[in-house]
Amino acid sequence: MTAAFGANAALSGRRGSRRVCLDLPGSAEFVTGRQQVRVTSLSATGAAIEFTTEPPKLGADVILHFERWECFGRIVWGRGARAGISFYDPLTEADVIEARRASDTRDLREASRLASIARAWAEGRNLRQR
Repeated sequence: MTAAFGANAALSGRRGSRRVCLDLPGSAEFVTGRQQVRVTSLSATGAAIEFTTEPPKLGADVILHFERWECFGRIVWGRGARAGISFYDPLTEADVIEARRASDTRDLREASRLASIARAWAEGRNLRQR
């Protein structure tokens, strides 16, 4: 048996697609309700997420919502407050790259949003009016 290393390692063994590390807020929707989560890893075929409580049981159907995506899948592993989701329909490579960029720029986007709110408040504008 030959071991795979480097770039080829992601394409061999159990993992069929490359993954990226993320730090994005999201939510996991189950038959029993919705829970806030953090998406910590993403590939075209699945994601690793962290719950604030124990994750649901293996095999539970889930809809993962984060940024602009809504991914339907199933819980395939769990360790403590972490769980893995296998997607029923894979994401494109472009989606995975876009999610990574969203993760990389999230703090900057949030700082810009908060600065805009503070500026509007200082100028006496009411942001809640449409």
